[in-house]
Amino acid sequence: DQMSAFHRAALSQTRSRLLEIERASYDLLIAIADVRGLPTAPMPPVRKPRSSSGLPDPERIAGTLRVVTCFWLAFLTYVYLPDVPSWVVLIATTTAVSMLMMMAPTLRLRDLAKPAFISILFGGSVHILIMPHLTGFGSLGATIFAATFAICWICHTPRQGMGRSLGLAFFAVLIQVEIPQEYSFTFVANFSVAFLLVLGTLAIGAYFPISFRPERVFVRLIRRYFRSAAELLETLHLDKRRHGFWLERQRRAYHARQLATLPGRLSMWTRALPDAALAAGGRADVQELVISLSMLGDRMRDLMAMRDVEHAESWVREVLDEVRAWRLAVQGVFEQVAEVPEDLALDDLRDRLSARMDQIEAQISGAIERGSTIGASADESENLFRELGGFRGVSEALISVVDRSKMLDWQRLREARF
Repeated sequence: DQMSAFHRAALSQTRSRLLEIERASYDLLIAIADVRGLPTAPMPPVRKPRSSSGLPDPERIAGTLRVVTCFWLAFLTYVYLPDVPSWVVLIATTTAVSMLMMMAPTLRLRDLAKPAFISILFGGSVHILIMPHLTGFGSLGATIFAATFAICWICHTPRQGMGRSLGLAFFAVLIQVEIPQEYSFTFVANFSVAFLLVLGTLAIGAYFPISFRPERVFVRLIRRYFRSAAELLETLHLDKRRHGFWLERQRRAYHARQLATLPGRLSMWTRALPDAALAAGGRADVQELVISLSMLGDRMRDLMAMRDVEHAESWVREVLDEVRAWRLAVQGVFEQVAEVPEDLALDDLRDRLSARMDQIEAQISGAIERGSTIGASADESENLFRELGGFRGVSEALISVVDRSKMLDWQRLREARF
């Protein structure tokens, strides 16, 4: 009874985490027992709310636009330049490689060009030097097996997956297995010129209609992260405990998905950032920011998990105004970090959030002293304390994010460079 409201919240959060650890440990024991064939009695399942969203992901839309743009650029090149060599290779390869880059968006064109031209050199050598001398299906099969084995043996690591794919694809095209058999250097040269046009088309698609420069994507994802966080906080009304319409549930699930997935994408793009866009601390400072964003996302999910639990009306009336003031203050910080993170004053932010937390704690202490919440059940009181612990966790994680963001040179990240 002598503990403060936030100490009770911390105790409740600790108890909840220990229960999660107990369940995870039990699941691990069940898995080991299954492996050894021992009888088990599983724990009762915990029902978790559905969080799937039917709203499309913006990055997938951007990748799709990139594929469509590259296809139409290649197709219009053939339409207006009908004498372009190997137009089938131009259109097919552009579309295939752009789809591949949709799955690996951080892939740079210069990293693609080297294995591509090595593959063209290898396939072209087989086309010119070996294919004219083959006399039957046996020798053709042996040649294809040897070449495929060599490509897969040399490019066996996951980092060489692009080279392996290009090597196999270009080899299959360049050996030109067809009847009648015609082999010439012109075919290889035309294929090489067509691939140069492919690289040019992909280069345009990397800047238009949406830029895929790593620094631009990084800033764009940071902005989307904090906008989603602000939108998610909007659903935490203590005076608005309802699931809402279908579209509202979809939007809430969409923003929750953004908070869960964007730190991983930011980590991927961090490795692709050019050195010219980094501050003195280099990539390590950016990675620390991404880690703090992941922690903030975890605290936000903990807070969202308390959205639909039961709260006593007496507690809600006591803390409603203070919690709403905290929510609006944090939403304002999220919106500012999304636009101009370098303008935030860390000490002022820490003082403001600490003052909000102190006011909520004072309000709760006053309510307990006045006996305003005597009718609330133990579970309802614990739920409120757990939600207050979520508020404290979000505040502390947000302060950590702003602190880490000060280490980055946002002006250099926004500079135009090619």
